[in-house]
Amino acid sequence: MTVRCAECGGSGDSAGHCRVLFERLLALEFSHVEPWGPLHGLTVAVHALQHPDQFAATDPTGWWTSLHVYVAHGFESAARMWAGAPGGSGVAPFTDTPPMAPKPAAFTVTISDVAGPQQDFPASGHVERVDRWARATHAELIGVSA
Repeated sequence: MTVRCAECGGSGDSAGHCRVLFERLLALEFSHVEPWGPLHGLTVAVHALQHPDQFAATDPTGWWTSLHVYVAHGFESAARMWAGAPGGSGVAPFTDTPPMAPKPAAFTVTISDVAGPQQDFPASGHVERVDRWARATHAELIGVSA
């Protein structure tokens, strides 16, 4: 049976599917192996913005800034920001971050899409899937159709 995530609209096999996938992705990222490790700052930001209830104690401004820096200024700028953001605060001296539009009821690209057909985050194509997830989420959060 397919269940839709109440926060991002993604489909999975249980109500906690996105959380399980996120924990699986974190384990891969913490291995510090490419392609997963270098994208940790980005995947946490996108997941947090799509699942704000899981990060309720965190100010979303840092996650939004992190995502915007990646989309507007590229991976290298974002990676420098992530490296200088102890504790994942994501706050950086970028002044061009636009305001966020209201969160859509469902995002067009979710962590389920990034996980791939077997839901195991295969290395092949991972960077491209994360980039698509990030760019679609960014577009939807500035109020532009992805």
